[in-house]
Amino acid sequence: MIFHPQLISRLSSNDPTLTSVSFLGDKLTFDDCIVLANAISSNTYLEKLWLDNNMIGDEDVSPILKTLTMGRNNRGHPNLKQLYITRNSIGDGSAEMISELLSVAKLQQLCLNNNRIGNIGASILASSLSSPHGSELLALKLNSNEIADEGAMSFAKALDPFRTSSSRCGDLAEKTPKLKTLHLRANRIGLEGGMALANRLRQNDEIKCVALQENEIP
Repeated sequence: MIFHPQLISRLSSNDPTLTSVSFLGDKLTFDDCIVLANAISSNTYLEKLWLDNNMIGDEDVSPILKTLTMGRNNRGHPNLKQLYITRNSIGDGSAEMISELLSVAKLQQLCLNNNRIGNIGASILASSLSSPHGSELLALKLNSNEIADEGAMSFAKALDPFRTSSSRCGDLAEKTPKLKTLHLRANRIGLEGGMALANRLRQNDEIKCVALQENEIP
């Protein structure tokens, strides 16, 4: 039985009035995620997608992330601006896929609170902030994950306003991130990572908020 059949049908039919979709606490299965991915593959109007509190992991969410990254013309979903995947069990594997999504889609808000993303995933996401489209991201929230000093320092490096741009991904040049909000509360960040981010906050006028409460900073 298809979950939320009317909503899935509207997504599949590319309903122009449907720009925001929420699946909150639905305990989505892998098969549910495939159904949702197939529906999104036909859609061009979706701007906001919530997948919070669904007990999904890397394997479950992968069909959805792949579809959002591919879009209709292998250029990412054309209108997706906000993506929320909080209170699930996604880890570094999903972070890598989300990084690919950031490189092609024009996301502005990305919320991945309460998951299992560690230093590797944090480093991958940090690197994506300088991609042509990833640089458009305004808010990234990674509260209550498993990020320690290494991950925090990756973000500090990525947000260096004095960094010299270089070529990456072939002819795609790095761009200066426009990120204004970075939430890293309740992770495993210590003094070294905290100091690196604090120094970056003083140097980068674009950043308005870096949340580091409830970490391991003395």
